[in-house]
Parts: sequence; structure tokens; C-alpha cells
Amino acid sequence: MDKETGDSVQVDGEPIVTEKIFTAKSSEGKIEVVFELDAAAVKGKSVVVFEELYQEDRLLAVHADIEDEGQTVYYPGIETNATDKDTGNDKSIANDSVTIVDTVSYSGLQPGKTYTVSGVLMDKATEEPLLADGKEITAEKTFTAESSSGSITMEFTVNAKELDGKEIVVFEKLFRGEREVAVHADISDRDQTVSFPAITTTASDDADGDKIIAATGT
Repeated sequence: MDKETGDSVQVDGEPIVTEKIFTAKSSEGKIEVVFELDAAAVKGKSVVVFEELYQEDRLLAVHADIEDEGQTVYYPGIETNATDKDTGNDKSIANDSVTIVDTVSYSGLQPGKTYTVSGVLMDKATEEPLLADGKEITAEKTFTAESSSGSITMEFTVNAKELDGKEIVVFEKLFRGEREVAVHADISDRDQTVSFPAITTTASDDADGDKIIAATGT
């Protein structure tokens, strides 16, 4: 079940279900019920398992509490949107100091748990990390999720004097402790990209196209 919507999680229009038949060896015990699915179907979701117990065709017991933490599994997902702090959009100016703000939207996190977002600036043309003094330009923020969905902001400050004509893409990873639980690293994603427009000009005499103009007339 999708905890946010209260509806069943579906793949190709079908709910994800499984069952197991067993013979009780005593009045108390436990069994494992396994669900296999494409994880893409649950990315960014909080998934709750509902169970029903039957003896032949007779329903004997139900465990179906959408708020039950013990029945819940979390599949974190992140999306990002990068902008220039001064312009407020995805276009920047190649000044000495430029701050890129990346808003990281997350979902499928376990409330009350601590996570860390780690980001790096990438050169879109080379698909390699952007370097400053030979070092990657990174940022990191640790936070406690107040709910399963939300957002945080990351700031990257860079000397942009050499970035005329370049496009910079922000890659982000989400960690729970040392474990990587989500990543957003698409070099072609416009939402993750900040551009530094550049122009070059050449001036010449409109009459003959050369660089020498007589200081008379128009």
C-alpha cells in the first residue's frame, strides 16, 4: 500500500500481491512472506504491507494499519532544482563569486531519522566534476526528516570567472549513515543545470569589411 495515498501500489495497473500457504505446527509462530517487484514502482514512496489470514476460504484475521511503523518500508527518492542565488533562475553571470542554490526535494524518508545530502558540481561538456584549485566543488547538509516528504537547500560558492559559456550541473546523493539510499545525477536534467551565457564580438567597416575606417562622413 502507498502510505501517502492509501491506495495499493501497482505495476502495469495491477496491485503487488503475494501469498503463502502453511500448516501451523503450534498455536503461535511466524512465517516470512516475500514480495518481488521492480523498485522503480516504489521510488520515493513509503510502502505499508497489509496482510489477511485465511483458513481455506474463511477470513480469520487482518493486519491493515496504514500508520503501523512495523508494517512500513521506506524507499527514498530525491529531485533537485538548481538556480543562481542572485538571479533567482537558471542563468548566471561569470563573476568572481557565484552562489548556486540547489533545492533538494525528498520523499519516502522515515520521519525522525537523520539523513545527509551530499552534492558536487559537474561540467556538462566534459561530464566530469568541476574543479577549483584542483579540488571538486562540494556541499553537504545533515538533517532530521520531520515527515516522509519535504525539501532542503544546499549552497555551492564558486569563482566563476572561467565559466563563460559553460553549463554546470548539480549532482546530489542522499545517505542514511554510511549507506547511500538515493541519488539524482542526470547530466542532461535542465532542472539541475545552471548556465553561464557568453558572447564574443567582432567590429569592422560596413563598407568594405576591414578594420580601417576614415574619420569622415557617416
